[in-house]
Amino acid sequence: MLIACCRSVINYFALLWSFRYFWSNLVKAELQRRYRRSLFGLGWSMLQPLSMTLVLGVVYRKIFNISFWDFAPMLLCGLAFWNMFSQSIFRGCESFVNSESYIRQQPLPLVMFPLRGVLTTGFHFLISLGLTLLLVWPVNMVFYPWALLSLMPTLTLLFIFCWSIAILASFAHTYFPDTQHLAEVSLQALMFLTPIMYPPAMLERSNLGWLLQYNPLAILVEMLRGPILRGEVPELFTYGIAALIALVPALLAGWVVSRYEDQVIFAL
Repeated sequence: MLIACCRSVINYFALLWSFRYFWSNLVKAELQRRYRRSLFGLGWSMLQPLSMTLVLGVVYRKIFNISFWDFAPMLLCGLAFWNMFSQSIFRGCESFVNSESYIRQQPLPLVMFPLRGVLTTGFHFLISLGLTLLLVWPVNMVFYPWALLSLMPTLTLLFIFCWSIAILASFAHTYFPDTQHLAEVSLQALMFLTPIMYPPAMLERSNLGWLLQYNPLAILVEMLRGPILRGEVPELFTYGIAALIALVPALLAGWVVSRYEDQVIFAL
């Protein structure tokens, strides 16, 4: 049973890989369409997170009594993570509906359409991380090459997590069109329960440190901030927790795909 299941997964990913030129060109076309005839082009991807960080950094430094140059990189890194996570859900909700013409023309591995949204969002996510490094280095004047290498497994796990969430959102929205509206409301509350726009130490001082332990998003965002901001490499136990966080939605997404992929066409 297990061998047959593994063989099915391998065959499915082999099929997905055979369409790599198709979905990679969808990503490329979407990025080109976004910046076509734009005066600043790719610069808008840098301007948006920088302007948000500048405004919130100036305001929040008074509230939290923290230096702007300490607070801004933390905020930019947190916003990069949050945009990656939230946009994966929102774009996942729209992926099947917006790709209905492709789905009706030919049988395709449907996970490629949420993948397109995650890859597009991931492109802007990496730009934001690069900007975070540019903010951190002039202040600390220290480069953490080994710590930055530890980001590779973290980014891999984050990609699996976001892709899995996007797949689940795409199927849920196809059958329940209110999914996107529910996600918007839920994410607004979840954002304030996750240390995105405030230092994690604030929760610990407020006896809310348990939110950091039981909120999987808090664990993932700190795995990004540690190597970039402080040169800290996450412990193996933390990687194990992150792997579990990514594995659970991945397994659920795999089950949903095997169960409902052939029926999506009738729900569109």
